[in-house]
Order: sequence, then structure tokens, then C-alpha cells
Amino acid sequence: MKETILVLLLILVLSLFRFPSIAKASTNNDIKVGVLYYPWYMPGNGTYHWSNRTEWKVVEIPDKEFYNTNDSDTIEQQLNEMASVGIDLVLLSWWGPTAGAKWEDDSCRLICSLIKQHHPDMKVFLMVEEVLFKDAAENSTTITSFYDYIKANYTDPYSSIYFHVNNRPLVTWWGCANITDVDATRNLVYTIGYSEGVEVRIIGSQDYVNWFCWRPPTYNGQSATPPVDQQDGFVFIEPRYDNTFKTMWGTNGAYGTAKYDQNLTEGLYDSQWTTVINRQITNNDIKIVCIYSWNSFDERSAIEPCTDYTVPNLPHDYLLNKTKFYIDQLRTVPTLQDQLNSLNESIALLQNQLTQLNSTLQAFSDEMGTQIDILNSTLQGSINKLQDQYNSLDSQVGTILNLQYAFAALIVILTVATIYLATRKPKTKPGTR
Repeated sequence: MKETILVLLLILVLSLFRFPSIAKASTNNDIKVGVLYYPWYMPGNGTYHWSNRTEWKVVEIPDKEFYNTNDSDTIEQQLNEMASVGIDLVLLSWWGPTAGAKWEDDSCRLICSLIKQHHPDMKVFLMVEEVLFKDAAENSTTITSFYDYIKANYTDPYSSIYFHVNNRPLVTWWGCANITDVDATRNLVYTIGYSEGVEVRIIGSQDYVNWFCWRPPTYNGQSATPPVDQQDGFVFIEPRYDNTFKTMWGTNGAYGTAKYDQNLTEGLYDSQWTTVINRQITNNDIKIVCIYSWNSFDERSAIEPCTDYTVPNLPHDYLLNKTKFYIDQLRTVPTLQDQLNSLNESIALLQNQLTQLNSTLQAFSDEMGTQIDILNSTLQGSINKLQDQYNSLDSQVGTILNLQYAFAALIVILTVATIYLATRKPKTKPGTR
């Protein structure tokens, strides 16, 4: 009996201290984090895109120095760095299949080949850049030839690592004056693309784009727009923008300069990542985060390790490590739905524990009732025995008292008789004195 009661008490105590966690971290592994990659660098300072023109002025020194984007070892190192911080999507700046863009095209195909060989979990897709078109007929022919070339050289041979949206290979276009700004040409981009079996998106800062590319408030007088609420759950963010060290150009001969967070002291990158993460917590609708950029050194938005020009003492991998920190946060932070699910699980667990506790208490109560009944029965038996013993003793005492009374009476009688006999005079016989 004692052992049963102790076990029930132990179960009761343990039940009281089993509290579930109200919130738990989840993993958002389906979120793709990409980076825009420029494949246009020839080896050596002063060469193609390494400050060979004033509009391509570069003031940073990459850790790989002034590298060649057609070099396999260089590309492989870059892909390893991307993978190490959690980047799994590479958006390639593509300038068409023409002879003038052969360098970039060769580099893009090399990147696809290396991803397929060494990083099969990564994905890649193209962004068609500012290729100049002319009249509508030529636009239609050129656009069709672009899609055919992309299919033959990218989406088909690299289908396993080419990024798909809605189960179709994705081709994006940069919004610009000579192509997508023109309504007729923009419509051709969409209609021909869909007829070719690809999914089409336009990236830029215009009102008509599918994916808005954030720009700082001083860029051409545009207002800053927070990186939220876009088609496909897509978000573009950038760590910094600064083109003040190069000479730009435009239709009026002075394109203008812009800078935002030039010295990385204004928290642009942190605020944008925080906006994205908070959005994911509340809405759980972020699907693609794309960083501008991996290596746009002329606009100083690169996260690739380098010697920073305006903050020379900054660790070379400062922005790369910050990127890893926020990617890890994005992929592990619990969304509100996660927290609600966790709370529901906790409530269900608490209800189950309450049921178990009630069952334990009932079992404890039943056991205690049984033990009390046994104890009552035992006590009643003992009382009955004591009562019987008392009655027997009482009867014996009565008998003894009766005997005592009888004995006392006998003594009295004997005493009286003795006295009587002692005091009585004897009769004298005749003839005696």
C-alpha cells in the first residue's frame, strides 16, 4: 500500500513541472537568397570594367585583386564564398549573345558549368541587360533570338541548376529606356517569352516592373521605397550605393551622382535586412531575397571581400559576414504562424497534461478511498474486538464482584455464628455443679 501511494505522489509532482515551450524556432529553408553577379571583368587594373573608363571607376581593391571572370579558379573561389554564407541563388547580368558581349556570355556559361559540377544545390538565372533595340520588327526578331539562345545555352543544358518559377525557367529583364520602358517592346518581352516556355519578370525601379530594385532617396531624385510587398515574394536589398567616384553620363551629358551609407555607418544594410526579417515574421511571404550585389565595385555595392576605400580599417569580409548573420536569422526566425502553431501545440500539450493530472488525481483519490475503507474496516474490527473483550471483562468483573459479595456474606454469617456460639451459656446437667 505504501509503495502504491508513493508512486502516485511522484507522478503527480512530475506532472506539475512539465511545462512546454511557448515558442520555438523554425527553419525557412525554402527561402532563396541570391546575389547579382557581374561577369564582365578582364584581368588587371585598368582593363575592361576595372577603371578602364571613367564610368567604370573602381576604388576598392578586391581580395582576389583585379580578377578575371573567365577564370575557373576565381569563379570557384567566389562560389565557395557564396555557399559558405548561405547564398544559394546567383542572378547573372547577361548582355546578349552578340560578339560585343562574348566575354560576359562566356563567363555566364562558365559559372553555370561550375555550379552544376561543384554546387548542384545552387540555382542560377539570367537578367537581360540594356541591349539596344530599334524598331518593333527588329525588336521582335532580336527578342525571339535571345530566348532561343538562352534555351539552347542555359535553360536546357543546365536545367538541373537553372532557377524555375511556376515550373518554368525564369528569364528576367532589366528595366531600361531602350527596351522595357517602351510599351510595345515590353509586351513583346512578355508574350514571346511565354510562348517560348519561360517565365518572365522585369526588374527595375519603374512603376511597371515586377520586381522592384531598391534605390536610395538621392538616386535621380527618386524616393526611397522599403523592400517589401512584391510579386513572387521577391525582395531586392543592397548594402550601400555610391557612384560619386566615377563620371556618369546621360542624355543631358550629366547623369549625376548618388550615395547612400557611403562609409557604412548609416545602417542601410541592417535596416533592410531587419525589414525583410520582420516582414517574414508577420506575413511569412518572403520567397526570394536578392542582394545587389556580389561585385558591382563601380557602384560600391559589392559584398565580396575587399579593401574598403572610405573605411580602410574595415575587415575585408565585413559585409560578407554580416550577410551570413542575417541569412541565418532569416532562415531560423519563427514567423507569427510558426508561433501560433507552437502555441496551439503548447495548449494541446497542456490540455493533455491536465487530463493526465486529473486521471492521476482520480487514481490517487480512488486508491486513498480504498485504503481508507480498509483502514475503517480494520479499525471497526479492532473496536469490535475491544468491545467484546470489554464485555467479557465486564462479565468477569461482575462474576468476581458477585463472588466477593457472596464471600463477604458468608464471612458475615460465619462471624455472626461464631459470636453467637461464643456467647451462648451451656445448659447444666442434673447432678452436676
